[in-house]
Amino acid sequence: MTTQHTHTNNSVLTVTAIGLFVTLVALLWHNSSAVADPSDAVASAGDFTILASDGGNEDVVLVLDNRNEELLAYKIRNQNQIELLQRASLAELFERGKAGETRSR
Repeated sequence: MTTQHTHTNNSVLTVTAIGLFVTLVALLWHNSSAVADPSDAVASAGDFTILASDGGNEDVVLVLDNRNEELLAYKIRNQNQIELLQRASLAELFERGKAGETRSR
């Protein structure tokens, strides 16, 4: 692996991390008017952590399953329909991040 390739991978990881952080802050900031305490949008129980984001008619719920090391993304439509958007292995996500992959498989 060349120095330039390594630098590019590090840049991609840095930009991705910053993007995720900005998105999380924006979600919590946006939800702060709807939720008295932004931490109410995050809940943990046992091996699971859930982050809910109010998106109007189509909310998004992220579930971190620590036991199976998976991240699941769900879309909630009209508060009565749930759709699995994506299920991803945390190990694979981190490996793809290290490899500099930026698109979903």
